[in-house]
Amino acid sequence: APILTRLYSPEEFGIFALYVSITTIIASIATGRYELAILLPKSNSQALNIVGLSMVFSVITGLITILVVYFFNTQLTSILKAPELSASLYFMPITVFLTGIYQSLNYWNNREKKYLNLSKSKVIQASITSLLNVGMGFQKFGVSGLIVGTIIGLVFSVIFLIKTTINRNLNVSKTI
Repeated sequence: APILTRLYSPEEFGIFALYVSITTIIASIATGRYELAILLPKSNSQALNIVGLSMVFSVITGLITILVVYFFNTQLTSILKAPELSASLYFMPITVFLTGIYQSLNYWNNREKKYLNLSKSKVIQASITSLLNVGMGFQKFGVSGLIVGTIIGLVFSVIFLIKTTINRNLNVSKTI
């Protein structure tokens, strides 16, 4: 954080905070809140169906977000009184989609009691995000550097959770 405050202006942090606020609100409903139900079923097959449904909702929400941003970008930035946010809004659909996928995988790993995987995914996400934010800050990417760093950190975290989930389920099915 002390390094980032030297690389990015308060205005860039303000735009980034607005971006994060909007994506957090949209991402909280991206899965239809079905990820909360992943922990409930007794059978893993039913829970896996809920994971799939949650991910489908994430895709649908991401696609809707693309359309809203594309067709209503100017109106959104004028409502928010933040024209500087206009270009950043185009990153929003991918952030919403990835966050939805991450939430679904997070609850699945929680159900499976794979807390180490969850911890590793958070470390991966934080490390990559921080490194990219610093690197892009030195390159003067501005608010886009903060957003892209966050997205790429999320991508690596999701990939890690997908890989560990698939590997674990393949190993379990081989032993059966």
